[in-house]
Formats: sequence, structure tokens, C-alpha cells
Amino acid sequence: MALTNGQLPKTQTPADRDRASGASSSAISHRVDSFKPFVYFFYGTLMDPEVLQTVTALREPPRLREASIGGFEMKIWGGRYPTLLRQRDPQGRRIEGKAWRATTLDQCLRLQQYETAAYQACTCTIQFLTGEVVQGLTFKWAGDPTSSELSEGSFDLETWQREQKPLMS
Repeated sequence: MALTNGQLPKTQTPADRDRASGASSSAISHRVDSFKPFVYFFYGTLMDPEVLQTVTALREPPRLREASIGGFEMKIWGGRYPTLLRQRDPQGRRIEGKAWRATTLDQCLRLQQYETAAYQACTCTIQFLTGEVVQGLTFKWAGDPTSSELSEGSFDLETWQREQKPLMS
């Protein structure tokens, strides 16, 4: 996604069109008056503080913490976007990433919009480097897990920041 003047462009994926029926893929169904802060786990471009700050309209750079989750495997969608699929073994391979605490419903809705309908929020158990464990949300693939749109691969934040992020300006 390109960041232009701090704004995200609106894009529509094939999955967005498929879901044009109005059904929400968001796991966020809290009412505004009952919203409680919770933690998100990121494994792609949202690990970049500037991207997360822009997406969530934060005034200050976010405080991200190194973390990992189990029970998922990473795939690449469309040759460039990382996504997660649930694994049967919740203790299997760990996905490394970063975690951040959302404090407003607006932040959560902005995250879902950024991820598009190709991803859906789902619960996960987040483990920090300190050993602390919390329940939170991450975004997983919302489509068919056997889709030919998915391929093997991984996401490297430093490579993305060096090669792809400059193209977003």
C-alpha cells in the first residue's frame, strides 16, 4: 500500500469483491462504549512503526514489542503479501513479529481497513521476549487456505524497508 501525504489509498482486492455482500470479516464487534484496549500481533508491514503510525492515525510513533505466536504458518499472497494460516498443532513453528496495544475502536477499524477483506482478525496467544503471555488478535488469510494465490515464503522487515518502503513515498 502506498502512503501519500500520510494517507492510505483505497484498494479493492478480489477478496473484497467476493465479500461485497456486506458481511464483515472483522472479529471486532465491540460497541464503542464497551471497548477495552487489547494487543495486536503483526508479522508484515505493520511491524514498521511509521506504517503503523500512519494507518492508525497516531500522533506519536507506536511502541512495538518483539513477540511471537504459535499455531500458524506463513504464506505469501499474490507473490508479495505475507499472510497466516492456522495450523493444527498450536505448539508448532513460531511466527516472529511485533505486538502493539490498540487503545481505541477507531485504531482497530483502521487496521481492518488497511488489511482489506483478504484478511480477518482472529485470536492468538502472544508471547513476548520477556516470557509474558497475553491473548490478542492477529490477521489471518480470509480466503481458501488451498488457494493458488498462496505460495511458500516469508517476510523480512529489513528487506521490505530497504526495497519496498521507499516506493510508498
